[in-house]
Amino acid sequence: MATNYIRDGKTTEFVAPVGGVTSGVPITIQQTLCLPITTALVGVTFSAYTSGVWDMPKAAGTTATAGAPAYWDQVAGQIEAADAADNRLVGYFAEAALNGPLVCRVNVVSAVAADSNADLASKANKTAAALGQIATLSAAGDLVASGTLLADVPTMAANGGVGTLVGTAAASKALSNSGVVIANVVTQVADAAGAGTVPIYAGATKVLQDSVVALSALQLAAKLTSQDIVIALGSATTTTAANPAWVGATILAWSPISGNDQIPVGASVAGDGAVTITVAVVETAAATFRVFARLA
Repeated sequence: MATNYIRDGKTTEFVAPVGGVTSGVPITIQQTLCLPITTALVGVTFSAYTSGVWDMPKAAGTTATAGAPAYWDQVAGQIEAADAADNRLVGYFAEAALNGPLVCRVNVVSAVAADSNADLASKANKTAAALGQIATLSAAGDLVASGTLLADVPTMAANGGVGTLVGTAAASKALSNSGVVIANVVTQVADAAGAGTVPIYAGATKVLQDSVVALSALQLAAKLTSQDIVIALGSATTTTAANPAWVGATILAWSPISGNDQIPVGASVAGDGAVTITVAVVETAAATFRVFARLA
């Protein structure tokens, strides 16, 4: 005989929880269904069966055939024939349960009151409640509605679009051929060696490369501008109207364009963007000068 055998295990000692226990009245302690042999007050040790055939309270209207699974509802304190949120699988009906009697005969076959999560279709708190939505797993381990409609998820791969990018058809949510050839998509950007320069597209490789054109030079060119200014006959200077675009501009050079016989001696920009140009002696005819500047 095995030397580590202790006893048959039909009964186990427990400590009565708050509210105590009553002889013959089922109670779940931790995950174990207990059928107390004696009545005990809270904190008192008692013995209880954890298996065997028992007459147990049955939910009104419950019917079942012999051998059908029996579930214990700890909240309501009764046997039920169908799985639900608050009950546990504890055994099977030892005899057929009829409508009317509030007592049924159950064969308790396991000390552990199993949570039958396999029956997802009938377990209210284990299935997603929203029809047509994708289910997701909650922190508690339950399947719940994700909020994402199944109809909004792309369901088909593109047909005949080998080598092209995939698009999504708005109406059907189906993946389809976008018509954009992957080989024609720029796949790389200029490496660090081209920092501060303008990248250029290489047609053969579809790669952005260093153009050697400094970005600062391009930015400077974008800010260069000019305007033509006329000094009237008999005047040695003239000032244009205010020009917001020229506020803060820097005069770079000026050049005679037509009708001038005098030498320009200076040009300046006022705070309002007005430009003034001056010649050494009054003009004997109207003269036009072109003033070049870099905008702020």
